[in-house]
Amino acid sequence: PGSIWKNLGGSPSGAGGLTVGESGSGNSLLISDGASVVGARGVIGLVSWSNTVRVVGGGLWQIVTLIVGRDQSSNSLVIAGGLVSASNLVIGAASASCDNLVELDSGNLAVTNATGNAVLEVRHGVLIVSGGVLQVDKLMIVNSCARFIHTGGTVIAGSVVLDPNE
Repeated sequence: PGSIWKNLGGSPSGAGGLTVGESGSGNSLLISDGASVVGARGVIGLVSWSNTVRVVGGGLWQIVTLIVGRDQSSNSLVIAGGLVSASNLVIGAASASCDNLVELDSGNLAVTNATGNAVLEVRHGVLIVSGGVLQVDKLMIVNSCARFIHTGGTVIAGSVVLDPNE
């Protein structure tokens, strides 16, 4: 309980930083019990599939840039009673499939920064909000492969972009 893991490295390509599933599939990270993971860059599924990060039970993941499914499919971030805070979040950056996932069941997902220009972009995957609070400066759903499902909880968005040309 209460442990802290800091990883402040990472390149713009997604290499380095904290990567769950760099080239092997089926990897997982659980952040729970008041633990914190702090980093500059994080990737769930760099060139691999079926990797999962769960932030539960008061866990905190504080990251500047987070990519869920950079080049592959079936990667996921699930928030259930935890907090994920990021300045930029991309779901399915360059994946050929549409099944990367961010799911907010309870807790908080905050994609915001002091200048109000943080972006949560759903490219090749799904954003599900069934509980908790999603707070985002700019929510972009601009790809035919992107889906947003809101069945509960609260969504607070500074702006929403649905235009595929944006």
